[in-house]
Amino acid sequence: MFLAIDIGNSNIVLGLFSDNKLLYQYRIKSDSSKTIESYSLDLVELFLNSGIDCLKISNIAVASVVPDLTDILNQAFAKFCNAQFIDFSKNINSLNVKIDLKSEEEVGIDRLVNAKIAFEKFGTDLIIVDFGTATTLDVVGDKGQYLGGVIAPGVNLSIKA
Repeated sequence: MFLAIDIGNSNIVLGLFSDNKLLYQYRIKSDSSKTIESYSLDLVELFLNSGIDCLKISNIAVASVVPDLTDILNQAFAKFCNAQFIDFSKNINSLNVKIDLKSEEEVGIDRLVNAKIAFEKFGTDLIIVDFGTATTLDVVGDKGQYLGGVIAPGVNLSIKA
């Protein structure tokens, strides 16, 4: 089995796949103050409640905008799982997305993953809207290149304001 993890500022979203089919999706609150042991227990409980044998997870891929949580989760999984932990956040080039901007390092991995997957699915120019903690709009060109985007306050923050 393969586990994909999106670590964001508000939530950590996990998708468990087998043969490219999504089996389970989980969402837990991002909390940098939680310990490795606490996250480890939370994750084991999620999998046990779904009847998942953690030892059958062979690969874990992570895209994170919260580096401290990436390290915590890596160590948490190491306590109960023998999977290979791949952090795409540290190797953006492995996504093979051309970034047509002057400041490539300013683009978050979450936005590049969205661009890559959306282009692979639709194969044409795109505008991607992601309603998360922030609302992001990203533009992808006809060859899959990332052309830029906008970050705006998320829906909840806008309501509060």
